[in-house]
Amino acid sequence: MEAAAQRLRLHLVTWNVGTAQPPGEVAALLRLGAPEPPVDLYAIGLQEVNSRILSFLSDLAFEDPWTAALTTALAPLGYVRVSSIRMQGIVLILFAKQAHLPFIRSVRSQFTRTGLHGYWGNKGGVSIRLSLYGHSVCFLNCHLPAHQENAKQRLDDFEHILEMQHFEEKKFPSALDHELLFWFGDLNFRIEDYGLHFIRESISSSRFNLLWEKDQLNMARKKAFFLREFLEGPLKFKPTYKFDLHSDEYDTSEKRRKPAWTDRILWRVKCLPSCSKAEEAPGEGGVSLSLGSYTSHMDYNISDHKPVTGTFELKMQPLQTEPLVVLRPVGTWRAEQDATVSYVTAPEFASSAWDWIGLYRVSFRHANDYVTYVWVQDNEISSEDGAKQVYLGAEGLPKAGGEFLLGYYSNTLRSLVGLSQPVQVRAASSSSSLLLKGVCACVHLVGAGRLLPQPRALLLAREDSSPTPGHLWGLAWINSARVFGPMARRAPHPPECCGGSFPLGLPFFLGQVAGGGGESELHSDAGLLLPRFGRARSQLSSRRTGLGPAAQNAFLARGRPVTSEVLLLRHLPAHREAPWPPEQPGSACRSPEEPCLPFAQKSLGGAGCPSRASLCPGRRLLPHFPSAP
Repeated sequence: MEAAAQRLRLHLVTWNVGTAQPPGEVAALLRLGAPEPPVDLYAIGLQEVNSRILSFLSDLAFEDPWTAALTTALAPLGYVRVSSIRMQGIVLILFAKQAHLPFIRSVRSQFTRTGLHGYWGNKGGVSIRLSLYGHSVCFLNCHLPAHQENAKQRLDDFEHILEMQHFEEKKFPSALDHELLFWFGDLNFRIEDYGLHFIRESISSSRFNLLWEKDQLNMARKKAFFLREFLEGPLKFKPTYKFDLHSDEYDTSEKRRKPAWTDRILWRVKCLPSCSKAEEAPGEGGVSLSLGSYTSHMDYNISDHKPVTGTFELKMQPLQTEPLVVLRPVGTWRAEQDATVSYVTAPEFASSAWDWIGLYRVSFRHANDYVTYVWVQDNEISSEDGAKQVYLGAEGLPKAGGEFLLGYYSNTLRSLVGLSQPVQVRAASSSSSLLLKGVCACVHLVGAGRLLPQPRALLLAREDSSPTPGHLWGLAWINSARVFGPMARRAPHPPECCGGSFPLGLPFFLGQVAGGGGESELHSDAGLLLPRFGRARSQLSSRRTGLGPAAQNAFLARGRPVTSEVLLLRHLPAHREAPWPPEQPGSACRSPEEPCLPFAQKSLGGAGCPSRASLCPGRRLLPHFPSAP
């Protein structure tokens, strides 16, 4: 069934800010609180943003003041900065409603210098292109050469910008290839022939139509072939240049420049063969655009230019109606616990090693405004029936809890291609005890080329967590008379275990874990089992074989086929050791139905424990859990 035609409201802004700082109020500029339906997409083009060397270097490290101010105004209203690009003083920023983010894809940006014959970026154009519900849209913000006599140079520079703007998109390599192209900025076209007195009299009497015929851009659109397909709304507002600062008076300096419509917004719809005009209803795969308002804002007086805005209604048949990635949290999330994210990707989606999942506040500002994030491939712990899971460490979760969103960022498409429903994170509790969650029965240890007879292992986790790989606090390995407690994140001199030392000599731990399991990495050349997440991964061999979470995974270890579930290990900040002299090392706890083990002298956490005590699942090992591992 064909999806219904979709209507989106677009609001474009162009403003030469003359190196000024942003005003304290931008609501009128952005039409915030206007009675009409809210805007879906903002494209804001600025020129002459302060690019003095100290300001420019500061803006490279941080957001420039204009981008920050506009983002601060829009983020609380549910708008996210999709992309931005800056070339010296020329800035282009794109915002979209959160609901549209999964359908904004293939975001690319480009810039072209035209100042000093192409060597300087004070003049030129910057652009952002994207796929919007499957349709190609491009925004091009330009600052063209000034002065009355340079009309031809302005046209030459714009034609050069169009030729030089190339994107990494096979179907849409240039700006003119897009279905919809917006061209706006300080285009610097002036009014010819008429004298200063006539121009000012026409403005004072609001007879703007008397000036249209001598507007250089209007004249050029009739002659220049590459401009004929561009459309513009009627100029029914006062010329926006040049004003005295902090006033509504046109230039009173000695130069007394003629007023002109230097700041413009034009558009071009690339019609399909079935389309005859831009306002026509879209055919199959087509788009149409209608202009709602086109005006200047005379109340802003921090620059010698007045800002110009255009509001449009975009009508199109959506070609993409489902997000590429669907995310959801697994279970209840608590700030002191590791968390798990489950996600499903569309068949056509190609992930990359640089994709990541971020945890965002509900009113997040942009894709990099995450609370914490994880690399998708590095932190994957399971994959089954098309659904994958990734691990999110407790150390990155906000301790105060609250409501958040999960977002999947595609490095290839350079956009958030999946956004979850709100996720509730419960605040961290003041303390958490450590419990024995289970005993690993029938554990196989492979080392030195031989299969050893069934040693034992204890599974430790926080009291309020489940014994899943993401929630393991540590593993106690029992072999003869020794127990190795929580694993060390850094283990420069760990005790030897079966002829090797942790982590470089830790043999495989295989076994069925009560209630858990997970995907680990098998370094068959070194005989190591390592987490799929954590710092250790980058420090060791890249040769690895992924092992799935199913209980009957068969693989070859040191030449011997072993069928078992993989026990996931996690690095922790401290390593502790306690003696373990069980009376019958080879017979204790042969099955999960017999989980109790004799325990001597000290608990694994170091707290005192009566000799010969019986240690069973549910037994508290530490009265208080130490600082987050």
